[in-house]
Order: sequence, then structure tokens, then C-alpha cells
Amino acid sequence: MANPLHTFQEKTSSPSIFRIYWYIDENKNGIVDVDVRQFCDDPGLIAELCALQFLYFDCSYNNGNYLTSGFGHKFVVSNPEILKLVMGVSDKSYAKRFTNQLVLRLEGIEYEVASENTIKDKITLTNKNLKFIFSDDEQFTQQYYVLNTPGIGDVHITRHALEQYKKRIESGGVLKNSFKSLIKRLKHPELQELNIEENIHLRKYIKYGNNIKTTFWSHSSSTIGFTVIEDRGRKILVTVYRRDKEFMQQKFEKKQRKEQAVYRGDYGY
Repeated sequence: MANPLHTFQEKTSSPSIFRIYWYIDENKNGIVDVDVRQFCDDPGLIAELCALQFLYFDCSYNNGNYLTSGFGHKFVVSNPEILKLVMGVSDKSYAKRFTNQLVLRLEGIEYEVASENTIKDKITLTNKNLKFIFSDDEQFTQQYYVLNTPGIGDVHITRHALEQYKKRIESGGVLKNSFKSLIKRLKHPELQELNIEENIHLRKYIKYGNNIKTTFWSHSSSTIGFTVIEDRGRKILVTVYRRDKEFMQQKFEKKQRKEQAVYRGDYGY
């Protein structure tokens, strides 16, 4: 397991600014000052959630590597409400949107609560490791993860779509890294839009309104399909479904008959 990321929040003389101390090791540590722009009963919670995202989704704090999984990583935080939020049992609904990216992209990460600030004295403050961020930066509440794919183009992945993918793909076992698996499928070079025949067959999945374009995507032999809507110029992956096995079998048999006819020279097929 990688060294855990420790964070600890502290109030400053300014009512809206919270100081977040962070520590991974003697070479990776520092301070993030967060200006909390939201009015709520626990602004320190918002500050620590913003700092966690800022630190872990910034490649410079992870040896230049881009994280697509939380497995093998650990957060040691100072606010116990963070654990409740990622588990979906917190009553602080205003803070839930600050966990979208943590839940979506860091499946499998471990959380622990530290009641005392044991890292403050380990940090040597320099101009390089002191950062200042604002909590109203949209990256901290983004609902989607934007992925560039060869077939669909830029597609926005929702938390709901990831949850549906995990349900559809697991069969008698547990998918260890559903986010990484979903990315791999969406970036597959053979992913293609399903033809009108199957689109009609899947009309029951069209429920997003007549003014929103809905398309369905899959690999030719895959039992997993993706529903994508276009909304204000954005392509959004809204859900994942199991393709109809009977229809796929009919399609396969039709293709097989056509190939046999071509082999025989029977072009009147």
C-alpha cells in the first residue's frame, strides 16, 4: 500500500478560510488554505473535502501518475463526517456534492479518522508547498468524469452510470475496480453505435424526453450496452444495461447465414 495521505483542518483568523495540513512523507507535505464560499454549519468539512480532491487528483502529488482507482491508497482525515458522506449515511446533504469525484473515481480507497494533529510539526512550509484554493471551483462539485473515447468522443460519466455498470457486470463475484473496467470498455476501438433495428428494440430505455437525442453503444459481441444522451452539447453516459440475448442471437445467425451465402456465391440472399 502507498503511504497514506494525512489531512488535518484548522481554523484561521478569517472566518471563511480554513487551513488544511497534509502529509504523505518527508518529501510530500504542505498546506492548502481553502476559502469556503458556501454558507453551512460545517465549513471545515467542505474545506477538507476540497483539499483531498485538490491533492489526490493533481498528478504532481502522485509521482506524475493519473489515479483511476483508490485500491492501495488511504486517507487519514480529521473530520469523521467524511466517512459518513462517502458511505452515503450522512445527514449533511449540502456536502454530498463535494464527494462526487471521490466516490466516482476512487473506489476501494480506505478511510481513517485521526483525532489529533500529528502532522503539523512534520511540515516544513515553503512557497512551493503552500497552496490557496476556493471551494466554489466547479472541479470540486463536478457531477461527471469526462472521458475521451474513440467511438463516442468525449463522454461524461455519471455516478449513477458507474453504479449501474457494477450491477450489470458482476455475476456471482465482485468486480474489484468498476471505474477502471468501465473506462477500458468505453475506450475499446470496436465500440460502436447500435443500428436503428436494435435501437427500436430498446425503446423501453428511452425515457429522457423527445427533445434529447438518445443513442445506444456496445461492442458487437458484448452483452453490455451503454445509453448516452446529448444534452446542451454534452454526451452523457446515463445508464448501462444488459442487451437482449435473443435479439443478439438472431443477429448472429443472420450474419452467419449471410457469410455462408457469400461463400456459396448466392448473392440473392
